[in-house]
Amino acid sequence: VFTTNDGLHTPNPTTMAVTPDGELLILGYSDGALNTIDLTNRQVRLLNDIVRSTRFPDKSIRSIATQGEQAYIATGFGIVVYDATTWLVRESALQFDSWPVGVGVLSMDLTPNGSLWISTPQGVATMSLTENLSFPSSWKTWSVDEVGSSTPFSWIRAFSDEVVVATDRAVYHYDIALG
Repeated sequence: VFTTNDGLHTPNPTTMAVTPDGELLILGYSDGALNTIDLTNRQVRLLNDIVRSTRFPDKSIRSIATQGEQAYIATGFGIVVYDATTWLVRESALQFDSWPVGVGVLSMDLTPNGSLWISTPQGVATMSLTENLSFPSSWKTWSVDEVGSSTPFSWIRAFSDEVVVATDRAVYHYDIALG
């Protein structure tokens, strides 16, 4: 059990993830704070980089995904990528293709083959992790209108060859192999 007495930012995270090796728990909070918890030695660390940002009002942490030595943090204004060993910010994605700057990411997932998929109020976007996340042109997007949805995609899960996204009214399936 971990509490604020152990160093947690608050007792109510909005999302969490475990690193692939199972040794580190990452907690995200509505104000943009992150905690990392070393599950071996119970060391708790607080990261306030997103909290200190003044550019966007919504700093909430909505989803966390890890791959290799990177932690992808979905926020109310885009994606922040941390080096998962030093916990320094590597890069940020603040715009996806031609969508407006600062679109919040509602949900995010990584495919085993190295693609990042996100759902936003604008629609769904993806990019290969071999591309530069910060370049808007690295992202391929599908607007809510393009896929025939009248409400935003609030949830996304990516698999090797398919992606499943959901709204409050329907679940959509996309076969990656069909492009």
